Amino acid sequence: MEKMLREKGHVTNRDLRRALAISRQGVWKQVRPLVESGELAIEGVGRGVRYVAGPGFVRDGGVVRGDVLDQWGTPNGFWAALVKNAPRVGYVSVRRASRGTHRKEHGLALVHDLRFQSFVVLDFEGVESVSDTFAEAVLFGEYGSFQTIAINTAPKVRLALDRAVRNKSLRLLSDTTY
Repeated sequence: MEKMLREKGHVTNRDLRRALAISRQGVWKQVRPLVESGELAIEGVGRGVRYVAGPGFVRDGGVVRGDVLDQWGTPNGFWAALVKNAPRVGYVSVRRASRGTHRKEHGLALVHDLRFQSFVVLDFEGVESVSDTFAEAVLFGEYGSFQTIAINTAPKVRLALDRAVRNKSLRLLSDTTY
């Protein structure tokens, strides 16, 4: 998708259907988290909808979701500057980028497409609690685990993250055959 955005300046539902061999609804499932996080923006209506780079789209670096925006709506905080020069790093402000912190689906949407990052920083500033299923989703995603660090965690958030790690470890041990 990034290649299409660079070449054409936009991408359509039809472009993505052809490239990914999925349905119209499947495209929306893939694109929606990127629109909600600000990485993509929607132009047009109906069949004329095009997806363009949004204010959260970092063209030359890693992924940043929910960092401080400047007056033009472009990420302008410390993390945006860091990931610009570190293409394998991702930063996610959980409070700013997530639609909620108690459902597994919200956690999966938050870390969607971060499987290509080597290192992900999850900033829980302003978040008082998360569910265990949300914690497991943001730490391990759909594709297994990636190296993650959680910062600015409230005590209840830390407990949920610790439980998710412990539960994942127990499941891995129970799946091991001797």
